[in-house]
Amino acid sequence: KPSGAEHASIRPALRAARIEAPLVCAQSASKFSMTCDPRQMPWTYILKSADNSYYTGSCLDLDLRMWQHSTGLGAKYTGKRLPVELVFAAEFERVADAYALEKQVQGWLRAKKEALIASNFDRLPG
Repeated sequence: KPSGAEHASIRPALRAARIEAPLVCAQSASKFSMTCDPRQMPWTYILKSADNSYYTGSCLDLDLRMWQHSTGLGAKYTGKRLPVELVFAAEFERVADAYALEKQVQGWLRAKKEALIASNFDRLPG
């Protein structure tokens, strides 16, 4: 379980991050850019699956990763729960920050994830 110090280190980065939601992932590749731009920034994202469960991940190319998930080429977990909807995404300056938030959120209960999705930072400790 993350310590208070870990929570405190993520919250300022998260508040400063560019947050986007929602986006429904389409089954068509034409909806998303397939180019890989080395200048793209790292992302942490949360998907809501057809069974109402959440999947948390991180990536460098959010458009490509959403296409992969929506076509069943992403994670096995989401491939069995299509369609998926992007309900939260935060862009970071550093890969380490995006990955740290991914791992932190993966350990959270559903209510806490939903507080993050709703941008209700007061319900998040730290």
